[in-house]
Amino acid sequence: PPVPLGDLRLPLVAPAAGRRTGGGDVLVACSVGIDPTFVPMAAELHAARARLHPGEQLVLVLPEGDVNPLAELAVAGLRFPAAIRTVPDDWQTSTGP
Repeated sequence: PPVPLGDLRLPLVAPAAGRRTGGGDVLVACSVGIDPTFVPMAAELHAARARLHPGEQLVLVLPEGDVNPLAELAVAGLRFPAAIRTVPDDWQTSTGP
């Protein structure tokens, strides 16, 4: 995570960095629930990596039921393109395709 772990019961963005299949860096930030700090924290992490990874895309991942107008509005207000993607609400118990 982008900050030291404290109380594990508090929400905290879970980031992962990688490369897209077709090329290009991507930063994926995951969270669950309604967390008003999720998008700003992911954006700060993306900004901190910008010098070393110019053009890196930010993808925010939430369970389907956790996508909310606040998160969508926050993503729309970012100074760089970012996308919200979803996973099924049963992601914890899903065994995949």
